[in-house]
Amino acid sequence: LLPLLLSQEVKLGDVVLQGVEVTLITRSNGSVNWSFDDNTQLAAGTSPESRVTEGSELTSNQLSVAGLSFTDGRLRWIDEISGDDIFFRAVNVVTGPVVLGESFDLAADFGVEGLPGGMDAKFVYQGSPVISPNAVGVDLGGSRIEVVLSSNQLPNGIASLTIVMPELLLGSDDAVVTAKGATLELSTGPLALSATVEGAVNSQGTSFSGTLNLSEFSPRELLRFLGTDIETADLDVLAKMSMMSDWSY
Repeated sequence: LLPLLLSQEVKLGDVVLQGVEVTLITRSNGSVNWSFDDNTQLAAGTSPESRVTEGSELTSNQLSVAGLSFTDGRLRWIDEISGDDIFFRAVNVVTGPVVLGESFDLAADFGVEGLPGGMDAKFVYQGSPVISPNAVGVDLGGSRIEVVLSSNQLPNGIASLTIVMPELLLGSDDAVVTAKGATLELSTGPLALSATVEGAVNSQGTSFSGTLNLSEFSPRELLRFLGTDIETADLDVLAKMSMMSDWSY
């Protein structure tokens, strides 16, 4: 232990948490059942970066964790003002060895019940992120996110979304968010939509662009899914539709 302290290194073994349950409540009078110590809040005029770098900057060999295993967690958020009651179930987060400045395996999944519109969701993440040596930025390049939504208001009661991010930086030196080559695929009922995204959020503002592709589908069939059946003299009307376009924001 003494050599580690003298070299200012912090090395942790496996961190294992199982079956953690948390309930957060916003009461009808606006009060909540949680609080944070004032000492954990940033002093006025300081940034997270300055809190980390002032005095002694973290380096990649100062902090490491052999692995994190958080399984079967449950989080419930109740808002008595809005009436929301959202339940995150079966929350699992598992990593390989974590060292600042190096990529590590990360897998996460959880289910959500009670979303607006009576919608439920299943979330799955797989990737090998890199936490910057000063612990203020994350490289999520190579990440894959899959989301499945279920609701009786969706065609066939289900929708799936897949997001692949070859390059995604959060908290880099010159931008809050930088994305390159990201792809999104959304499908529900007869609809299949794909898109590409590139851009950044930085001191100059927000700028994103990409392509949008709506695969061929039958508007008549979509309307039938939505409970509307339109009769036309020409059966070819509303029979086929597709779209390809560029977009920017």
